[in-house]
Amino acid sequence: MMTTFSYPMMTGYDAIALHHIRPPLPYRQVAFVVFTSAAISSSVGFAFLVSSAIRYRLYSAWG
Repeated sequence: MMTTFSYPMMTGYDAIALHHIRPPLPYRQVAFVVFTSAAISSSVGFAFLVSSAIRYRLYSAWG
């Protein structure tokens, strides 16, 4: 049950952060980045390094 609340919270956190840094991206792109980085970092390990690297790579590619 808590998992269903954690993913919208993570996407909301990224959406708010991106809104303050630059013009906001569409919510679909933010959700894609969050889900992708969470899934890969949980599988690979070193979540703090892998997740931030994936997020940086995808967000920088989109502007």
